[in-house]
Amino acid sequence: RRAEMEVESSDSRVHTVHTLFPETYLQGFLAKDIRPDSRAFTSVRSTKCNSGVIKTCRGSASVELGGTCVVAGVTLAAHEIIAGVEHPEGKVEVTVELGQACSSRFPPANSGRAPEEATALSSLLKRILSRTVDCSALVIRDDEGNKERAVWSVLVNVVCLNYDGNLLDASVLACVRALRDVKHLKGTFSVREGNLVVKDVWETLQMVEAPVSVTHAVFETSSGQAMVVDPTAEEQDLAA
Repeated sequence: RRAEMEVESSDSRVHTVHTLFPETYLQGFLAKDIRPDSRAFTSVRSTKCNSGVIKTCRGSASVELGGTCVVAGVTLAAHEIIAGVEHPEGKVEVTVELGQACSSRFPPANSGRAPEEATALSSLLKRILSRTVDCSALVIRDDEGNKERAVWSVLVNVVCLNYDGNLLDASVLACVRALRDVKHLKGTFSVREGNLVVKDVWETLQMVEAPVSVTHAVFETSSGQAMVVDPTAEEQDLAA
């Protein structure tokens, strides 16, 4: 019983240090070339991916990266080309939703204001995915003269279900998997009817490249800098 009490006391002291002095707690592990969750500096947390998780989307995927979980859904919308536009292309739009459902650090979803992290991540993902999808292949032509008449917009919505750091890597992986999952009917612009019609032919999105994101955090230690990949939320908060 005495041994059990000593173990409980030791665990209590560790918990106290972790709570009151999180940086000191982390530095103690980094000095031993290990992290609090027993990972090496270059180790990534367990990753699980599933495609086709949202039946109402053209493509979707979920990714669990350690304690971080995100879902990406893809829909398509057609827009007529504005007269005079040369070399029309489709486009990729991205929205990211972060709320208190995934972490108390974010404002409630009904607060009317988007977290800065959501705005920044949306912008970054748009730049990445616009180079991932072949936007020139999103042009819709008419059924007579093969003239360019409309384009597809690829709308990607990312929702974070649980947050524990490294949202970028999880989101990139979920988005790429969701884009690869997309299947849509081939669109053609009918000159006679003056609108878009779809044929009974299924198409997938043409991809130019598959991006790979590797996020790291850098810490100042007594022996120099330490860099770790796939940081947790706490590691990101304490990083230099």
